[in-house]
Amino acid sequence: MTGGSGFLGGGVVKALLERYPDWRVSVLDIRPPSDPSVVERLEHFFQADITSADSVRVVFAGYSPDLVLHTAGFVPYRNARYSKSQRDWERVKAVNVDGTKHVLDASLANGCRKFVYTSSCTVAIDDLERDYYYVDEKVPIGFATLHYGKSKAIAGSTSSTLGTRKRVLLPAPSDHAPSSAQGM
Repeated sequence: MTGGSGFLGGGVVKALLERYPDWRVSVLDIRPPSDPSVVERLEHFFQADITSADSVRVVFAGYSPDLVLHTAGFVPYRNARYSKSQRDWERVKAVNVDGTKHVLDASLANGCRKFVYTSSCTVAIDDLERDYYYVDEKVPIGFATLHYGKSKAIAGSTSSTLGTRKRVLLPAPSDHAPSSAQGM
């Protein structure tokens, strides 16, 4: 799992380790998970920067997982989330677009044929004034104007062109969903 030390990935790693104790779970991230009990239960921790193709290639050269769950991503903080600057775009793109390509290329080159890419509901629209329930693959994308949503849409469409078994997840905060959708 890439991004296994982050907010989303860290939660998924903990859930996998608890629910499937026989699974061999490894994490590739720029920093190790903060919970020592998680680190000791991992098969491997690979410290790598996905913005560097060489850094990712070195990890996958000696490791061929059955499945890659790609949760690594960069979400700009506070006011930077609404930035339109080129410099901010390059930072987001380096992780979310280029980093995704580096992980895909390295995993495919080393025999992995199952890839799960975690995108975002913001690929559809980044209108923060309304809640959008039940965003799924039928909702058209391309209306995002913010860097994060645009970057996730680009990376998702890039990964769609590859000859591998791939799934794209569009997580959304469940605390904003109507009660009928809680826990879905």
